[in-house]
Amino acid sequence: MPCRYQPGSLVSLSEDRVVSDLVQTCYRMHELARRNGFASPSQTFAFARHRIRPFWAGAVPALVRRQLLTKCMAVLADAIREGHSVSVAADNVPLYLLGVMLDADVRELRVQLCCYYGCSHQTALLKLLAQEARGLVSLELVRPTLLRLDTQLFQSVLLSMSNLKRLVLKNIACDKILKTIGQSCSQKIKVKTGRRNKLNDLSFLLEYCQKPTKLCSTLNTLNIANTSVTSNGILIALQNIPNLETLGEYCHIGKALELLDKSTIPSTKLQLTMANACRTTSSRLQVLCNTCTKLNRLTITEPLHSPLMLSQLPKTLTIINLQNVPTEHAWLDGLYTYLLGPQSQILRELFLKFRKDEVSLTIDLSFLPHLTNLETLSIDGVESSLYSNSSNITLRKLEKIQLSKVDHPNTLQRLMEYTPELKVLHVYTCLELNNLNFMELLNPKETIPEKQVSKSLNCLYINDLPNGNINTVKHIIDLCPEINKIGNISNWDISQEEIKELNRWKHQNNFKLELHANSHWFCSECFPIL
Repeated sequence: MPCRYQPGSLVSLSEDRVVSDLVQTCYRMHELARRNGFASPSQTFAFARHRIRPFWAGAVPALVRRQLLTKCMAVLADAIREGHSVSVAADNVPLYLLGVMLDADVRELRVQLCCYYGCSHQTALLKLLAQEARGLVSLELVRPTLLRLDTQLFQSVLLSMSNLKRLVLKNIACDKILKTIGQSCSQKIKVKTGRRNKLNDLSFLLEYCQKPTKLCSTLNTLNIANTSVTSNGILIALQNIPNLETLGEYCHIGKALELLDKSTIPSTKLQLTMANACRTTSSRLQVLCNTCTKLNRLTITEPLHSPLMLSQLPKTLTIINLQNVPTEHAWLDGLYTYLLGPQSQILRELFLKFRKDEVSLTIDLSFLPHLTNLETLSIDGVESSLYSNSSNITLRKLEKIQLSKVDHPNTLQRLMEYTPELKVLHVYTCLELNNLNFMELLNPKETIPEKQVSKSLNCLYINDLPNGNINTVKHIIDLCPEINKIGNISNWDISQEEIKELNRWKHQNNFKLELHANSHWFCSECFPIL
């Protein structure tokens, strides 16, 4: 049986009530500031800081205030995302909350800024951060659309945060802001500046990475995806940021490395541990392998290189993600050579997505016993089969499997027998699979009781299950004691009325069970979008 919902602890329930009351207090202050002739926003903010804040500072321990602030900011962020804000100007509410709760003992802060140009409370927010956020280690400023920050106020904020190690700016960073960061941050810091296209090589990388600043000497994360920074700019960053470990979602590193290889500067080993490469040629992949010898995560999209080049990948890789792989037998052969070779021995996660093509390919999963450290397997776009029928295979570390097409129920049976610790199984289609033989798959066989087939499953998603009915769901629950997610029942032989009945039965028994639809296949906690 799946777990049942349990009531929250007294501490948790009390904390939730305080969070709710505190958020509602901030909304009431917002409403007071909106009433003509009663109080201006600045007067309301001053009231929050000088009348309400002293009570919280004196009556609530620092640790508890940090927890409450984090939960309150999360509640407000959810309200903004779901459109529950009282009005556009309700973005003043987080400012009032920070005026009450922010103090030097707060270590992490994420602020969702307003969605209209100008941001009337920006000045008050930055002044507050400069005065009260001295203890921040992590600061994240997020905005749905582009926003221009006051650089002088922002610099005062950064100068006051002597302990800052992580800075995230979404839809905010521009050349002046990055200049301010370079001038103000004197210690090791991670910087992410996603979704801002007004960054360029001249004003950012050329001007600041070529200068011997402490920021460049200690920077290890630089996410400038979706900006106007070109390969030349990335080249300069690679040359002048010695401890850089990742460029985040930036996917044109191959060209930058090719320029690096052709330059007159002596070649050096880079410290990159993660890389995304798009339309990679054989020569660019070779340079990547030669210069990035510490990679543990690699994503290649639309590979243009020879499949034989896979055998040149660093042995340090633990996660490899190949997207839009050509549906060619040569590529399958190259994958087999790589997966059966020494370079893949420490792989923990393997993602393969083949191009949608008229060519039908079948990939043989017999390489799995060689990947003794594999924990996650995802294959999309081709048919999966397992020709080996050995009973001596045990893949104890493999916990998550997602296959878009399986050739026969026997393949599923072998996979489940080989993976006694399997927690997640997603299958979009499986030829000849139906309700009856699927139930047989879930039943432990007496010949291999020690493998405990299906005992650890907590998510089971079969998109197409002929004759699957409401009793099928109940049998799955009986056979899988850890199950808490089942799908896609809307695509089985279950009517809408039966789904309602199933939900009633679930609630009556207080089961902690999620019944998922088609969307669970495309994006979920089990297999997030890569």
